[in-house]
Amino acid sequence: MSKDVYIVGVIESYRRGPRTQTNDQLIIGLIDISKYNMDELVNKEVIFEDEYGNKYIGYIKRKHGNSNKVLVEFKRPPPPSCLGKIVKIMK
Repeated sequence: MSKDVYIVGVIESYRRGPRTQTNDQLIIGLIDISKYNMDELVNKEVIFEDEYGNKYIGYIKRKHGNSNKVLVEFKRPPPPSCLGKIVKIMK
């Protein structure tokens, strides 16, 4: 069994537009992964656990931009205190 069960990412921002913000969709920056493997991560599960033990589960919708970022849609919107925190992306 491999040691790497999940990929580590950092929550960077909500999905935003000129006049709107979508609270259940977040932009996540991936750590230590090449941008050529990004298409394989679509529909993978993302788990964020806050300091109170609440789990927020989402799925990767698509890659975001030209760097190592993805757009994740959560079933239940995470709180604003999640910005800058670590998430786990299941392989």
